[in-house]
Amino acid sequence: SYSFCTLLVICSLGMFSVCVAADVENVKHNFELRFDACPTLEALRDRTERVYNSEFKGIGFSVNRWHIFKDDCNEWVTLQDESQLSDQCQLYAFQLNWKSESQAHIPPPLQFSESAHLEDRATAIFMDFDTTAKGYLTFDDVVSGLEKLEVPFPVQQIESMFTKADLNQDSLLCLTEWSTWMNSYKTLCDGVYYRSQDYWEDVRLQQELALMAVELEEMRKAEHRAVVYFLKVQQSVQCQEEQCELRAK
Repeated sequence: SYSFCTLLVICSLGMFSVCVAADVENVKHNFELRFDACPTLEALRDRTERVYNSEFKGIGFSVNRWHIFKDDCNEWVTLQDESQLSDQCQLYAFQLNWKSESQAHIPPPLQFSESAHLEDRATAIFMDFDTTAKGYLTFDDVVSGLEKLEVPFPVQQIESMFTKADLNQDSLLCLTEWSTWMNSYKTLCDGVYYRSQDYWEDVRLQQELALMAVELEEMRKAEHRAVVYFLKVQQSVQCQEEQCELRAK
């Protein structure tokens, strides 16, 4: 479990990962899903179903209930609310109307985008920009997403691109509109996709370095407390010896 200081570091970095495993046609799969903060169960359900339905076409993946693995007691328990979630926790999603679950080891988690083709890369970018799992992108979502990845596009050019992608002119981009537009600009799609991968890798590295710094600081404080305690004990023993010598005289 993380210390309070460590949790503060995780929260300040603005990234929250949840690993979600599931059984698809008697084969276990496991994906790491990334959020800007601890998701609600509704957002988690929406993201999970979108990822699995994108990876495995035509299965109609729908979450019925969740289990979460508790490291402290080494067992699976029912997930009832988001307060049970922690960064990098492992979940298992049971599907609605699924006949059976294979008895097999859960594989290490893959980032959803690792197996992505062009269409799935567009989906991965969409999910990255849709930070609240609304299911659509606003103009501000696209601007913020590109700014986060430091993609050098003027706002006017982004507005022109957004207008072309918005086929039904409702000022929102659904996944279909976004994917259709991104598929027309494959170089751009690849560029933003790989920039996103680099961004999250940098964030992960920053997180690891920050956690190491916190742990080193806690070790330094513990060492300091041990030295202070040792000096106090040594001083107490010395005083007792001096008192004994005085009484002996």
